[in-house]
Amino acid sequence: MVLKMSFDEPLYVSPGEIQDTLTIKFKNPESFVSVETGQHMQPAILTIPIKKQMPESEFTKAYISVSEDLDATLKIIFWIVLAFNIIFDGSRAMDHFVELINAL
Repeated sequence: MVLKMSFDEPLYVSPGEIQDTLTIKFKNPESFVSVETGQHMQPAILTIPIKKQMPESEFTKAYISVSEDLDATLKIIFWIVLAFNIIFDGSRAMDHFVELINAL
């Protein structure tokens, strides 16, 4: 089961250091049966911490897209630096890497 929640004021959710919690009480937990075990859902009450939220906007979508692209770029840079350190001795590797960056 997947639940998606949309908050009217997402910036009010978990604004401080301590996360807010969401408590869900199922009125008929026997209606939920595990396909794997055949047992009913237990417990009938779930308590889940809620992470800080961001509003759904074009800015948020752009922010997430940029952060994902940045993550991929940083991974590539890591492998390049590692290769330079393997190819060249450690002390000269960064000099070569800086020269390469300056050449761009």
